[in-house]
Amino acid sequence: MIKKCLLFLLLLFALGSVNAVDINYSNPTDVNIEGTDYHVFALINESGDYKVTVDFENNTLSSNDSVLIIKDTENVVLDCNNMFFSTNTTNSPYIIYAYNSSNVTVKNLNANWSYDTIFVKDVNDFTLENSE
Repeated sequence: MIKKCLLFLLLLFALGSVNAVDINYSNPTDVNIEGTDYHVFALINESGDYKVTVDFENNTLSSNDSVLIIKDTENVVLDCNNMFFSTNTTNSPYIIYAYNSSNVTVKNLNANWSYDTIFVKDVNDFTLENSE
């Protein structure tokens, strides 16, 4: 009986430890896509579940900035968690740029963006859910 209880607890612990990776824009980086360098506030290049945890408001973006890039990966779920994305920069880039990936889901995106919001290139199975 004790073995069964321990096994059950280990199973619960293992299931409970599968959490989404928080995105808070604390690690900006540069990314090259087809010869163009982008400054990105959050790069997703591994499979998994991701959750945006803070609003994004920036009025000084350049045309080579992007908030989130999903690149060279598969099986990604990005929950924007109804966080607010806002800019009034007229040459603003994309909030989400998905490139060379497959099975990508973006949900709960809430944006007041002055230009194109999402750009998808060379992606198989892209889904947008519950977003405005």
